[in-house]
Amino acid sequence: MALFKLLVNIIFCREVYGRSGFQRLHTDECVFVRYVSNIKGQPQLTNEDLLINGKFLNMEFVPDKMRVYKSCSHPVAAMILVMYVDNNGIRHNCEELVQEFEKFAKMDGRCVFVLTYSLNLKCRQLAKGRRA
Repeated sequence: MALFKLLVNIIFCREVYGRSGFQRLHTDECVFVRYVSNIKGQPQLTNEDLLINGKFLNMEFVPDKMRVYKSCSHPVAAMILVMYVDNNGIRHNCEELVQEFEKFAKMDGRCVFVLTYSLNLKCRQLAKGRRA
């Protein structure tokens, strides 16, 4: 019975992620991404913008008055969500994207989410370790 509940939760989670604006990777079905243009007045980002036009290669500082999301100082606000068996790890550069997702998931109410924020901390620690 526990396995059945786990499988149902995984199916619901995938649906909730999709409805909340995430795209599931074709190469790894447990990884979901959401990226948004963080410059006011800019059109929605496409895969071509990111992969061919190199939007992630140019992560210049965006002034506060031009930002869609105040916590993100980059032209692209991004959140990566990794679904594990019993929890979800996230990596992001924009606190508002996380808050939007948590609000949507809470309103939907079908899934129990255990978000592992320490994924962010571990990545920062690894980056600091490489610089030292």
